Amino acid sequence: MGKGCVAVTKYFLFLFNLLFFVFGALILGFGLWVLLDNKSFIAVLQGPAAPNNPNSYSPSPAVLKGTMSFPSLNGKFHGNHRKESSDTVKVASYILIGVGSLTMAMGFFGCIGSIYEVRCLLGLYFTCLLLILVAQITAGVLIYFQRDRLAYEMDSIIKTVIITYPNNRTTEHPLDYIQRTMKCCGFTGPGNWSENPVIKNSTKVQYSCSCRNTSLPGEVELAGLCTTLSPDPPVYETGCKTTIETWLKDNLGVILGICAAVAVVELLGMILSMCLCKNVGQEDYSKVPKY
Repeated sequence: MGKGCVAVTKYFLFLFNLLFFVFGALILGFGLWVLLDNKSFIAVLQGPAAPNNPNSYSPSPAVLKGTMSFPSLNGKFHGNHRKESSDTVKVASYILIGVGSLTMAMGFFGCIGSIYEVRCLLGLYFTCLLLILVAQITAGVLIYFQRDRLAYEMDSIIKTVIITYPNNRTTEHPLDYIQRTMKCCGFTGPGNWSENPVIKNSTKVQYSCSCRNTSLPGEVELAGLCTTLSPDPPVYETGCKTTIETWLKDNLGVILGICAAVAVVELLGMILSMCLCKNVGQEDYSKVPKY
């Protein structure tokens, strides 16, 4: 390979890894925000804060008036659920931080290795890309063969969210966003919401506001529980499981295209790093900047 081709490869690989570094920094920053800024992320995700006393809870105005009762909904249950949800969010944030840190490290090794022609860093960069590609393929295979188990786990998670969904919620829950945008209700159907203690113990017909069928007349609320005089709530009849499965089937080509594009980019980075590694001289550590 001529010197001109080596120079082009070197600077192209540098720009390629600079984008990797910036992308990793964004993922790392988001993970740190999720972990540290509880008030603006975890608190919104989980709803109103649980009482400090684990054996008590603050009832809603409807309970104080005597129109509702909650024999199974107590503060201890809320506290345990919130702790479980908080732990789940923390685990997700740690994963984001790990992925972001690894991506930044890859970008750093690639930038330094390419611009200063350090073969050991180029080899390390190639190894990282290879491991990521293998991990992605493994994850895809596991998801495909474990899809029934994943569906069962999602069913359990959403049912737990429905059971603990608060009556006085004013901020939009992720489940509200899914139901509203996907035009669905519950996981398998609107009957899932009958397990919510507020709806179960209410003397009125209540339903999830985000489940409301927007094609029907009436005011639409983004979150919380709504009341209707009709015995049949004006909600979508399709469960979110069916809607999401249909969406995945309709967009399968796009999803596979994105996955293929990511794999091609990773393969391109591996090829460029190996080409540059073979065409540069032996390691000259004097080229590495000293701090």
